Amino acid sequence: MKKSHLFSLLGISLLCLNAQEKDPIRKASLTVDLDKEIAQVSPSMYGVFFEDINLAADGGIYAELVRNRSFEDMRPPEGTVLKEGKFISPGGFSEGYTLTDSIPAWKLLQAPGAKGTMRLETKKLLNKAQQYALRLSVQSNAKGRVAAVNQGYFGIAVRKGEAYDLSIYAKAAGKLGEALRVTLEDSTGKVYGQASIQALSAEWSKYTATITPSQTATNLRLAFSLTKPATIWLDMVSLFPRNTYAQRKNGMRTDVMQKLDSIHPAFLRFPGGCVVEGFTFENAVQWKTTIGNVAQRPGHYNLWGYRASDGLGFHEFLQMCEDLKMAPLFVFNAGLTCQFRNPTIMPLNQLDPLVQDALDALEYANGPASSKWGAQRVKNGHPKPFNIQYVQIGNENWGPDYLKRYTIFYDAITSRYPTIKTILCTEPWPDRPIMSFPDNKGDFIDFHFYRDPSWFLKNSTLFDTYPRTGKHIYVGEYACNEKVGSGHLYSALSEAAFLTGLEHNADLVQMTSYAPLLENVQKEGFVWPVNLIRYNNHSSFGIPSYYVQQLFSNHKGNTVVASSIQSDSVSVEYKTKLESGGIGFETYSTESEFDDILVVSGKDTLMKEDFSNPNKPFALKKEGGDWKIQQGVLQQSNKNIFAHATIGDPSWKNYTLTLKARKMQGSEGFLVRVLGKDDKNYVWWNIGGWSNTQHILEISVDGQRKTLGNLVKDSVVTGKWYNVKMVVKDNRVMCYLDGKLLHNVDVPMRDTFPGLYSVVSKDTKTNEVIVKLVNPFGHTYQTHVSLKGKMSVGSEGKEIILSSANPEDKNSFEEPYKVAPVSRKVSGLGKEFDYILKPYSLTILRLPLKQAQ
Repeated sequence: MKKSHLFSLLGISLLCLNAQEKDPIRKASLTVDLDKEIAQVSPSMYGVFFEDINLAADGGIYAELVRNRSFEDMRPPEGTVLKEGKFISPGGFSEGYTLTDSIPAWKLLQAPGAKGTMRLETKKLLNKAQQYALRLSVQSNAKGRVAAVNQGYFGIAVRKGEAYDLSIYAKAAGKLGEALRVTLEDSTGKVYGQASIQALSAEWSKYTATITPSQTATNLRLAFSLTKPATIWLDMVSLFPRNTYAQRKNGMRTDVMQKLDSIHPAFLRFPGGCVVEGFTFENAVQWKTTIGNVAQRPGHYNLWGYRASDGLGFHEFLQMCEDLKMAPLFVFNAGLTCQFRNPTIMPLNQLDPLVQDALDALEYANGPASSKWGAQRVKNGHPKPFNIQYVQIGNENWGPDYLKRYTIFYDAITSRYPTIKTILCTEPWPDRPIMSFPDNKGDFIDFHFYRDPSWFLKNSTLFDTYPRTGKHIYVGEYACNEKVGSGHLYSALSEAAFLTGLEHNADLVQMTSYAPLLENVQKEGFVWPVNLIRYNNHSSFGIPSYYVQQLFSNHKGNTVVASSIQSDSVSVEYKTKLESGGIGFETYSTESEFDDILVVSGKDTLMKEDFSNPNKPFALKKEGGDWKIQQGVLQQSNKNIFAHATIGDPSWKNYTLTLKARKMQGSEGFLVRVLGKDDKNYVWWNIGGWSNTQHILEISVDGQRKTLGNLVKDSVVTGKWYNVKMVVKDNRVMCYLDGKLLHNVDVPMRDTFPGLYSVVSKDTKTNEVIVKLVNPFGHTYQTHVSLKGKMSVGSEGKEIILSSANPEDKNSFEEPYKVAPVSRKVSGLGKEFDYILKPYSLTILRLPLKQAQ
């Protein structure tokens, strides 16, 4: 009897044989026509996308070691009002806003017998960009040290013998009786390095020093100590490793930049995603406040829940692109705040300053030294233009309001910079998004895909049938990030399978970038689930998906040739079969009401409720939201969260659910659930979903959701009652809205995938054939390779394999290279040869071309 392990993902159970055990070798064939070139691979095909999320900038790639260095972290989100522990945007978006620490990342340290105070100062500040400074006082009867201590980003990490550059702005009340002592120390007070700052003046001045640690450590603090009565003020407290990438001041963390460099990305999309839009216009990234002297940068509240110093600003992004030989792709606000967060839309007659701001940014990057903003770039230390080649007008924007504003920006930019390529946003959710450019204006359209592994495996052919109109596709954000933890081999291989399809369609898909890029694993609170590079304050590693990006980028070739792969398909049953289940109601960013609920199976009435008796028990299982029976209806009155309420028996089969529902306010519609087993297994009808733009049926199996059947472009009207009817018959669900059948689909019980995925290209610079083969399942394939055409390959080549014994293997600080590429020579090659393809693997073959015999 064979031993096997049960690999359970995506709501399916895969019985996968362990690679070390005897598994019957399957047969496959790969046929390549070397003479038939089908597409040129764009040099810009593989890039990277930066958004300040998960402490990607401060506490991440930006090398500053002091957290809350300018004492501004107390500042609330710009353009919002604070009320009852929340901030509220003009559009009505709200979120909790509380700071338990009066001065985040700073503590007052008092030795026994010492007395002092530390507080924020709001008067006579360093400059207009700052709202706070730190006031440190030692009382007259003090005995011993009083210190202001910064904890850094979860401790300060240093290396023995390396130089660290300290700078502060400071002033004192009167003459100090001692030097200000600055120490790098551990929690016991043991000193690892120190400096002294003499004779603080009565006016704000900048002071610098160098600290060289005597030992390596990862959990230090930076202390500013006095022992004699005095009062001083501190601002812009900074500690930088001198060893930044390319030795740049105000530079980047070396290990993280080196990991980016090894991908050899063609471009960098910056400064974000959603941070470009903000939840207010004031809260969005303002590039002009991020250049020049860092002490003059006010920073801003990051939409992802923390304050950004903007030390990594517009100029530094451009410099990063130059250092890594990446083309800059600049994204700017198009006159809308985040459309997922109760957006504010800038009136068209107020748009001119925002358009000019975008033009000014391009002048800063590309303009001559004689121009206003080009001269500012020169002043900031970069005489030559940075040469922005791509701009994206908005981020994850859609709809008529966006398209009107897009056209205005497009016309203004292309009239002044006709060679710059422009990128149009589109709806970020459809599985097959459309390509539609207003008035045919634009070069690229940006698609985003965050899905489970099965979606990526299913959609390697997504773009095969797209029309070729001269316009191109940019897959600007994608990741397999649903129910795969922080990312493992299987999720990476599903992405690799998807990328073979993108490269096969290289004439259409000419740019891609994984998202998100960076994650500080020590960050408190919300963290995006899967991120390409993970780090703490002293170490970093790439997840398996990182190596997929690296391999595809470094082995893309420049010409795709015709090829086809034949293999057995892999068919698997769902772990949970949705053949029966209860009902439920959901809302997302919406207040809704439900009434007249009736569930009938044949002649039996399983449930009937019109809520006319408020004292009658109604056994809802609630998760989130404010659910109550009031005024004869079931109400959910909290539009700020995803709210669920379920009822019924998991054994219910073959029934009809009817009810009335209406949306009272909010940005979405409402959802109705059938076949509900539990909170991870159900079918629901999303009526007015995706910002109230469409109706779609979705299935969730073991927490993995995917759409079923067609989507219907439509919306729900606020305040209108709708008649909802869902018929469950065997494994079929039919959905009626106001008597009209909108969906009629089978609920699947299993899924089928191709066994192998491939793409073949030629590298004319090295005169090689590059074969990429993805085997995401647990079978070994003997693959017969047949090369057609006038050329053949040499008898020896090179293979690079990303694989591991267990598909759930992942990398960590302890094992950073557990899933990493391994290279070796291969022989026995020719016009026809057999190649053994390992289970759970991405394989790249580089085969030298030669004339056929």
